[in-house]
Amino acid sequence: MIIAADVGGTKTLLQLLERTDGGARALFERRYADAAFGGFDELLTRFLADARAQAIGSGDIETAVLGVAGPVDGDRVRLTGARGQAPGPMLKVVAGYRDGFKAEVTWGFSWPDAWDKAQAATATIRQLLQDKRIPHDELFVEYPGLNSAHGALAPLPDAAALNAMNEVWTRLVLRTPEKSAADGFGRLFPWLALSGPAYTCGFNGLHNTSELLGIWPTLIARALVEPGVKVDFLGDKA
Repeated sequence: MIIAADVGGTKTLLQLLERTDGGARALFERRYADAAFGGFDELLTRFLADARAQAIGSGDIETAVLGVAGPVDGDRVRLTGARGQAPGPMLKVVAGYRDGFKAEVTWGFSWPDAWDKAQAATATIRQLLQDKRIPHDELFVEYPGLNSAHGALAPLPDAAALNAMNEVWTRLVLRTPEKSAADGFGRLFPWLALSGPAYTCGFNGLHNTSELLGIWPTLIARALVEPGVKVDFLGDKA
């Protein structure tokens, strides 16, 4: 395999080629902005990772041909016209971690007094969570069509106007550290179709459990990070 690169002051063009009887054949090509990388080694590592992500370039690199826009001094080349700044001492890291489970149910109520029914039903669910000692961090409540898009920035009409609406839908989301609690959340609702507020429009999502992923952004010293690329193929190779 052969790498050919045209290294400029602002952008770099790279190709990955294979030898043929008549010379070489281009397999993969990418163009990168120099300012996005701390050096040519980082840029080259990114290029090889992009190629291998496309299942290209699994062979050894035999030759590299570099064209650099700058004067040559021995085995050194000084780029002219390059812009940017040296990389800082810190790197930004965004780490993900398991952060519990959630379950959600959407529940609708019809006129008359749809809003009051929704409030009574939500209060019943809160009481059931307390009485059954179901572990949870939060019961999030919103009303699709009223405030689910903008939350607190969307002021609700007064109770009289809400009760005059044809229907009100309530979305309840339980956040809990235990999967069993999330799995059982939907079982709190079916009996309320008969014994809860009248004129229930129905439920959606009674068996809807999913795992939550927490995000932790932080900074780490660049010196603690070892540069490198590891490509794992899952299943059969392309």
